[in-house]
Amino acid sequence: MTIRYRLGLLSLAVALLLPALLLSATAQAASPTATVIAQPLPPAPVRGPARAPVLIVAVGEYECQFCKRAETTLAQIRTEYGDQVRVLWRHDPLPFHLRARPVAKATLAAERQGKFWAMHDAVFANSDLSDAGLRAAAVVSGLDLQRYQVDVTDPLLDARLDAEAAQAGAVGISGTPTFFINGKRLVGAQPQPSFRREVDAAIVSAATVPDAPGDVDAARWLAHAGEDGARLYRWLVLGEPAPMPHAPVPESARSVWSLPLDPRDATQGDVDQAEVTLVLFTDFQCPFCARAVGTVRALQQKYGKSLRVVFKHNPLPFHPLARAAAMAAIAAGRQGKFWPMHDKMFDHPQELDEQHFFKWAKQLGLDIARFRREKSDAAAARQVDDDIAIAESVEARGTPTFFVNGRKIVGAQPQEVFSVVIEEEIAAAQAAHRRGLAWYEALIADGKTFDELEDVALPFDLTGLPSIGPDNAPVTVVFVTDHQCPFCARLSPTLRRLVEKFPQQVRLVIVPWMAADHPSFLPAAQAAIAAWIEGGAALFAQLDQELYAHSHELDAELVAKLAGQVGIKRQRLTDLVANGQVAAVLDRANAVAVRGEAEATPTVYVNGRAVKHATAGGVERAVTREVQHAAQHH
Repeated sequence: MTIRYRLGLLSLAVALLLPALLLSATAQAASPTATVIAQPLPPAPVRGPARAPVLIVAVGEYECQFCKRAETTLAQIRTEYGDQVRVLWRHDPLPFHLRARPVAKATLAAERQGKFWAMHDAVFANSDLSDAGLRAAAVVSGLDLQRYQVDVTDPLLDARLDAEAAQAGAVGISGTPTFFINGKRLVGAQPQPSFRREVDAAIVSAATVPDAPGDVDAARWLAHAGEDGARLYRWLVLGEPAPMPHAPVPESARSVWSLPLDPRDATQGDVDQAEVTLVLFTDFQCPFCARAVGTVRALQQKYGKSLRVVFKHNPLPFHPLARAAAMAAIAAGRQGKFWPMHDKMFDHPQELDEQHFFKWAKQLGLDIARFRREKSDAAAARQVDDDIAIAESVEARGTPTFFVNGRKIVGAQPQEVFSVVIEEEIAAAQAAHRRGLAWYEALIADGKTFDELEDVALPFDLTGLPSIGPDNAPVTVVFVTDHQCPFCARLSPTLRRLVEKFPQQVRLVIVPWMAADHPSFLPAAQAAIAAWIEGGAALFAQLDQELYAHSHELDAELVAKLAGQVGIKRQRLTDLVANGQVAAVLDRANAVAVRGEAEATPTVYVNGRAVKHATAGGVERAVTREVQHAAQHH
């Protein structure tokens, strides 16, 4: 079920987490031939009577709004059922929630003082997930602050979170929250009746199991959920290592992409001898990229001179430190130290800041003055941007993404997945008696290229919506956006630049629409529309730009302040909202988003055709192509 914004209602999910009932997770049975996660999990925190007939395992994290909502429901269930229910917590911090892991570590530090549940409750009750907010929660939870501040930096906590996240993936959990009620899976922030129905069924089932000495919970999970329940009990409750099923070679690796290399790329391996070129797009702040480093090293050791590794940058916009890290690595590379700097960054992911960049540069013996100059120069920025554009051209939308002789493998896959593809490519090279750069270029010469636009052009009624550029422009770009969305903030300057580059050919139409739980969407959208009503394109553009510049800190008060700075007084803004003019524009915007079946922001349409992946490079290529097409048919 796709839930979209309606005026006055909050959207329930971003597109990445929106399936039926807020989230979908597919349980996968373990294969008899499987790779096993190496370490068992430590005991998890549990609350409730030890002999309660129902054990609920909650797998979640603390930045997820659905987990917070579900925690309220779970508290109601515990109150209603009393000594019949107890709850066990397992961590699964999602990588795109930047505070999820630090908060999870704070609760683990509290666990060492016997205060896990106090900290758990304090964190969910507190909207401030900053380090200062966590310290305040620690005080409320009665922790020894000095000990807490030492424990929270312990790398063993990261190791535990990695193990729990791997275990969650192995049992088929693809998002949070996910619950197991005596072994039966319940996915998402379900309403209380859904929990009550499952708990009641588990109580009935548990009554058939004799309350004998020993691990009666294991017997209850077996009785209620069969062999799947028994396995889940061993993995999630007892913490036994779960088997990770062998993943088949993904369909994406069945075809070859046209992925040219660049002399600026950092490489390892013999360019003339390698039969296989492994290109990786990565992000120094991405935990999955860090996990993949070990896999790549193992592959290099296994295949030796047959494998060449090529590094390309793809810093994701929601990783605020990734771009600076990429530029620092490029600067180190100009002095022959890219790979040592690469290792420093991935070995110390919590230290990606200017202080540590320079510390590592000194340790590596770099010319510091040159490093300082080159890590901020235009050439480094251009190299990062060029890599991002290449990533977009081959649909490498996330990190890490790998290409084995042009064959795509997405994510931190097991080594076996890479080995199957690499060995196929080695066999092909040996059969052809080819190797090196010339062989790679021959393989990708006829590779896939990416068409940025969908085939179908949708008719939109854009009457009355904010726009920049002439109404009769041959190319109309519709930008479905949210001022609190970091991806929209990143894309907006590109769209402005295109309007400036093609002043007579491009019209940009703004469609404010909320696809995520962004509390400041509405005041920001109202202010931007008020600017459009009051001063047309010029005033709208001025305020629109300011709102994006402050997207990470927007609240109603700041929005009103920014509106005032461009000349819209607070009372006038209030009047425009109250008299219905702003609401009418929002209604029209919502109708456009619904007509276009937008599911997330940003969504972009060029002459009615949706841009498949609304990134800066993809949108620029699509718009430029449409401008050229219009000129040819004028």
